[in-house]
Amino acid sequence: LISLAGIITNFFTILIIWKNKSKDLKEKFYEFLFLNSIYNVLYCLISIFNLLSECLTVNGIYCSSIRTSIYAQYFKIIFIVYLGNILKVCSNLTYIAMIVNRFVLIGNE
Repeated sequence: LISLAGIITNFFTILIIWKNKSKDLKEKFYEFLFLNSIYNVLYCLISIFNLLSECLTVNGIYCSSIRTSIYAQYFKIIFIVYLGNILKVCSNLTYIAMIVNRFVLIGNE
């Protein structure tokens, strides 16, 4: 549910920046925001599929039979852990770039 909300809000951010790219949004800040939203949408999409390899209850009564599959375990290792961490790092780096850009813009005024 939270991943779905993240996808929707970041998709709206991407859509607004994409439509207004030629008008007012030519600053580097909006490019960093655009990249940040793309990374966040991709991470949210990956985190939705994380439920395939997780058991939601303690005793395992309602666990998915897919989670014991070798392909689900490879998916978790490659996409959720590895690619998810890469996307989180990229998202954090673009967020830091946005902050530094804002400081530079404030310093120029």
